[in-house]
Amino acid sequence: MLDSTSRNVLATAPSGAGVDACSFDGATQDVFASCGDGTVTIAKVEGASLNVVQTLQTERGARMMAVDPVTHRIYSARAKFHSEENDDHGRPKIKEGTFHLLEYAIR
Repeated sequence: MLDSTSRNVLATAPSGAGVDACSFDGATQDVFASCGDGTVTIAKVEGASLNVVQTLQTERGARMMAVDPVTHRIYSARAKFHSEENDDHGRPKIKEGTFHLLEYAIR
């Protein structure tokens, strides 16, 4: 957790491996960190502390994340990849038709 004015670190919390995105739900004071290891770390802001309240199992390789501030649901994207075929940028090529969206209701 950062102070946006002073840029000082106020608090930290442990998370899964390969954090890809972080989001904050101001209404619930929940912080979400999506991790490439197939987890979303959920922490609650309590005063000047961040306390982990759940490690949500998702799907390994799920990338990016968004929080809906009205429904308080979180969304993450996932696709399967070819093991030996790369795209024009040298990254594993996505298997056609495997993209899907993961949706989780918190609470």
